[in-house]
Amino acid sequence: ELAHLGDALREMERENAIDPYAAAAIRLLILTGARRGEILSLRWEWIDQQAGTARLPDSKTGRKSINLPPPALDILSGLRRLEGNPHVICGHQPGSHLVGLPKIWERVRDRSGLPDVRIHDLRHSFASVAAGSGASLIVIGKLLGHSQPTTTQRYAHLGHDPVKQAGDATAAQIAQAMDGDDSTPRSNG
Repeated sequence: ELAHLGDALREMERENAIDPYAAAAIRLLILTGARRGEILSLRWEWIDQQAGTARLPDSKTGRKSINLPPPALDILSGLRRLEGNPHVICGHQPGSHLVGLPKIWERVRDRSGLPDVRIHDLRHSFASVAAGSGASLIVIGKLLGHSQPTTTQRYAHLGHDPVKQAGDATAAQIAQAMDGDDSTPRSNG
């Protein structure tokens, strides 16, 4: 699905069928797991490129930092800053951020062959990929900016494979140690 989405965005950009700020917003949503409003209202002054973060003074859960990994920083460095507009994702009105992203998203998802995917599902996909990569629910919650651990529990079903992998790896080490393999580090436990 992510490959189809990437293809559709590139095609639409080549055809000038999508605003560059809208394409950047969608990519930032995918790469950060941030909420739509957080990306659309993002201001240049909140971005610390050295630290790779955006420090939002207010969000749904209060003050929040959004992790900006290198691919997100690349997107930001490719965006044109408009004089007099503090927003990263500029709108058509002077000094405003982009509005109407859900309608643009409908065109992108249709082009991608993903007609039932909602824009908020990009946040869920981010969490799913993080869980599949072995990130704990605590880390995923911090990446998503959840103030309550119970909020992240909705993603608990995503963590099954990493939990199985960790269990398998742990059992393999224990079995090796029990078989007398001296190459396995021993603990006092």
